Amino acid sequence: QAVDWYVKKAKSPGVELIGYSGGGAVAALVAGRRSDVTSLRTVAGNLDPKGLNEYHRVSPLDPESLDPMEVAAKIAAIPQYHFIGDGDKVVPALISENFKAKSGASACLHFMTVSGADHAKGWTENWPQLLATPVTCSDK
Repeated sequence: QAVDWYVKKAKSPGVELIGYSGGGAVAALVAGRRSDVTSLRTVAGNLDPKGLNEYHRVSPLDPESLDPMEVAAKIAAIPQYHFIGDGDKVVPALISENFKAKSGASACLHFMTVSGADHAKGWTENWPQLLATPVTCSDK
């Protein structure tokens, strides 16, 4: 409903979704429910909560939680850029690799490792450049 409100207020034909950490999971899940998403960007995004729990050897907070891995293939045609910190030990690159594998072959998925970024640091100073990175499907 919130996204609908902003799209209507902006009088926009579509929406670009951006999410950080767990917000990356939310953005991917929202993209899976909408038909007007023009792009998806995640920053240190937890795109595989089950894989992340296994990596950290912790139990899930709620086994009934929605899982972005379940919409990975469905949203593979949406232009996407997933930014990964090279020093991120909270959400390591493995999580994005799992999402990429689940998405299948797609010219719309792009992944970038950001040097000097961990889960919390290194994003603010890099954000203008990352935001300016075009999010397109390379076969279009």
